[in-house]
This record gives sequence, C-alpha cells and structure tokens, in this order.
Amino acid sequence: MSRTAKKKMKKTFDCIAFKRKAQRRLMEETKDMSEDQRRAHVRKIVESGPLADFWEQVKQRAKTAPRAGRL
Repeated sequence: MSRTAKKKMKKTFDCIAFKRKAQRRLMEETKDMSEDQRRAHVRKIVESGPLADFWEQVKQRAKTAPRAGRL
C-alpha cells in the first residue's frame, strides 16, 4: 500500500455520539435541580460509576501531592 492510499476501517464506536447522548441524559436528569444539587448528583454518579476506583486514587494523590510553588 502506498503512503497516500489509506485503508478505510469500519467505525465500530462513535465516541462523539456517545458523549452527546450522555450529556443529553444528564441534562434531562438535572434540568429541575439547583447548581448545588447538580454538583451533588454528578459527584454521586462519578463516585459510584465504573471509574470510581480511579477517581478515589486521583483524590488521594491530590491530598498528598506537593503544591505548586511551595517550598
């Protein structure tokens, strides 16, 4: 295959469509909530979802990481 000819791959997952669908669902779920209620709702989803373990690790690292500009 030449450098200019590219093999077309069949797309099996559309991440943009997935993102937009998730955003629409979240907007629908939170449309009648205050800003504080929205934050609490999103935090609950993040802390109980499939990336909950990762999120907990990030929070722990943030607590122990040196602060920028501190000596």
